[in-house]
Amino acid sequence: MKATELLAKQHQIVQARIEGLRGFSNAEWMARPGPDRNRIGFTAWHMVATRDWTIRAILQGATPLGWDAPFAGTGVARCAIPFGMSLPEADSIAEAVAPAEVAAYSEGVTGEILRWLERTDDSVLESPPTNGRAHLALSPRYSEPAYRFELDSNPAPMTDWPTWQLLSRPAFAHCLFHLEEMEFARANV
Repeated sequence: MKATELLAKQHQIVQARIEGLRGFSNAEWMARPGPDRNRIGFTAWHMVATRDWTIRAILQGATPLGWDAPFAGTGVARCAIPFGMSLPEADSIAEAVAPAEVAAYSEGVTGEILRWLERTDDSVLESPPTNGRAHLALSPRYSEPAYRFELDSNPAPMTDWPTWQLLSRPAFAHCLFHLEEMEFARANV
């Protein structure tokens, strides 16, 4: 199996799990896994927005899918950064998006990832994105200290990671952790 095929399967697993969020009630969507933790609704959006950010902004230097139609003007497009915001801002995102919107957003992002992987040779995965920092010009929010801290403090800046790590760490393993966190919060509603 080629590495691109393995990554595609991983993203299909995440998509299937996110699709399952459609059945969450409002109480479950607004639940927190613990005090001062993000609401499930934010975490769901964050997982998809992080995958979007990875595939579009970092790997392609393009605006995230969530900023464009059909998501422009919806709760999905409410925030230009996928991480590095305050708890009140994260709460406002949870309040602005519905489970079905996040699932539809994830379907679009997963399609983008799968199409990119189909046209990418495994050799590309070994190197960092050719111009991973070009995305910083896409939004003034990408200059905010909290965003830059998360971007640059993972022992090396995320934009310096090999492409396979970008697609498997923030865009896959990270999502699996959050999905388990969300199930824990949902079980305690």
